[in-house]
Amino acid sequence: MESVAELLKWVLENLNYWVVTIFMAIESSFIPFPSEVVVPPAAWKAANNDNMNIYLVVLFATIGANIGALINYYLAKWLGRP
Repeated sequence: MESVAELLKWVLENLNYWVVTIFMAIESSFIPFPSEVVVPPAAWKAANNDNMNIYLVVLFATIGANIGALINYYLAKWLGRP
């Protein structure tokens, strides 16, 4: 449980658009990682601070999800049956 708390602390301290994109790519790939760990804190930070924009949070989360889905697609295409 300590590692989850440390991860949440790190995410809140270092949260930016690239972190949102990377974690969403991880979530959408084959690694089971919940998007709830990064998207709600990013939305909260965007609502309470001027350094992040909620529309850009949604955009970068979508880009990350698409990157993760493409990783899965090409892995399945490469490793799948002919």
